[in-house]
Amino acid sequence: MEQLQIDIEIINSIEKIEPERSLDRSILRLLEKEVIKRVTKYQVMTQGFEKKYSVTFDKFEKKIKESKPAFSEEQDYYDWDMAITAKEDMEKELQKVRMHLEKRDINP
Repeated sequence: MEQLQIDIEIINSIEKIEPERSLDRSILRLLEKEVIKRVTKYQVMTQGFEKKYSVTFDKFEKKIKESKPAFSEEQDYYDWDMAITAKEDMEKELQKVRMHLEKRDINP
């Protein structure tokens, strides 16, 4: 495993913000919280578009592809698609972070 040097003041801040048994766990917990925030952000964006257009993304996408949408609708389409993709990516990252946390619970 590659070693990383971190300034002691940064380590102290990490340990104050997220006290854990090890620095690795503290960093993983901070990552977990950040990823959860991002998943929530993209979920809220997705729900906002669903509410605005009263349809699922799939139905909206079909409408966009079968018509000549207004610029704002086309922009919403790209933003909505990005939000869905980013949420899925962040959910995968969350699984990875939690897997690493579980490993550290088994092998502290």
